Amino acid sequence: MKESIYIMIVSLFLFGWMSPSTAAEVSGSVPMGYPSTQEKTPPMANKRVFYITTVHIDGKTNIKGDKDHPPEPLPTSPLPPGGGFSVTNPDSEGNWMIRSFAFLPSLLVVYQGDEVILNFLAVQGTSHAISVEGYIDTFVLKRGELKTVSFTAKQVGTIDFVCSNHQPSMRGQILVLPR
Repeated sequence: MKESIYIMIVSLFLFGWMSPSTAAEVSGSVPMGYPSTQEKTPPMANKRVFYITTVHIDGKTNIKGDKDHPPEPLPTSPLPPGGGFSVTNPDSEGNWMIRSFAFLPSLLVVYQGDEVILNFLAVQGTSHAISVEGYIDTFVLKRGELKTVSFTAKQVGTIDFVCSNHQPSMRGQILVLPR
């Protein structure tokens, strides 16, 4: 019984429905990385460093098929505008490709007050116009470049980072949790 209550408390804490200190008081233990219940202070702000790569995912196929794959016709439905997705027409041998641009990773988690350092590395795509909404104005990142931006996560919530050249697919979010 006590084990299932502890699991429920940890779940409430992980989903943000219970503070670390309340979880510690109710369970009689202290979650890893948090001060004891006697201290009653949240963990100190940290420097959080991330490396984010620009990538594209390619799906290649053929309208004729081959010994391992059935024929795949070129899609007729339109893709969303914005440069984030593209389809090439079949070449003389029937090969065609679909591409989607993305950030990798695209979800980061920090705590309010943390210093956030984002290192963007352009691996695929010739150029990206990247911004961190509400924190960093648009900057251009070309293939092979590494650019670093930093800021302090001031408010609980989400912060979007986007490449305006490749929408709607090239988006990421920073989840800012309360201390």
